[in-house]
Amino acid sequence: DIVCAAPLIVYPDQKTIWFGGGGFSIKNVGAYSLYKDKQVSVLSDLPDVYESPFLSGCAMLMRIADYKKLDGFDERFFMYVEDVDLTFRLNKIGRLVLVKNAVITHYAHSSLGVEVKPLSKDNPRIKFYTKNVILGSLLFINKNIAPGKRIYWKILLFMKWNKNYFRLRLADYIFMLSIFFKRH
Repeated sequence: DIVCAAPLIVYPDQKTIWFGGGGFSIKNVGAYSLYKDKQVSVLSDLPDVYESPFLSGCAMLMRIADYKKLDGFDERFFMYVEDVDLTFRLNKIGRLVLVKNAVITHYAHSSLGVEVKPLSKDNPRIKFYTKNVILGSLLFINKNIAPGKRIYWKILLFMKWNKNYFRLRLADYIFMLSIFFKRH
């Protein structure tokens, strides 16, 4: 009944977790990571294989039949949130697990081409990151959340990004607002 498995994903220091399992919640307006930025040792009491309703798209293993059953990744997601959508759908057909003894290294945010956090004032590609995460999140909500609950999820998403952007430049904040108020 396992439809997808993923390895433990660590930062280049090999001691800090980038992804060690997660789930879904309205509070996070989608997926969350349980052990992000914690030391690998926090997983010592967990079994070698444990359930994780959300898996990062960095590395996944699944049967091609299950992948095809769900029509794979939705190509409307350009970058970011596509793994949230796929694992959300995979949960409907079986269990997802993390294999903690299988380990890969992730050079986080290297697709942004810089060694800064995505929401840093120093990120020259902040608009690229913001646009794709927000649009991906809106697509996820429209696709997977019941119509009566969508407005609530969108309000929470807006509040989350409003909080993220509060400390940035006015021009970046205005850009973020423009994404939200385009018709989706």
